[in-house]
Amino acid sequence: MNHVIEVFDRETEELLKTVEIPFARQAELVALMGWKEPEDAIYVYDLSPEQLHRIEEWTGTQLAGSNNIIQLACIAKHK
Repeated sequence: MNHVIEVFDRETEELLKTVEIPFARQAELVALMGWKEPEDAIYVYDLSPEQLHRIEEWTGTQLAGSNNIIQLACIAKHK
């Protein structure tokens, strides 16, 4: 499974951007999110400013600073 950041327009809820979190960061993501069980990784999460900042560093992408909805989601890995 892969994790992505999804950025939605707050008013229309239209998906504006998807940013993939590198799979190499999986263990760090688990620690950052405080997940205890494997099932914790499959849900959609709102992010704290600290979590968002760390993920911006990992992806090299500016995500904060807008009035959008920003969430972490799990997507099925395509083969």
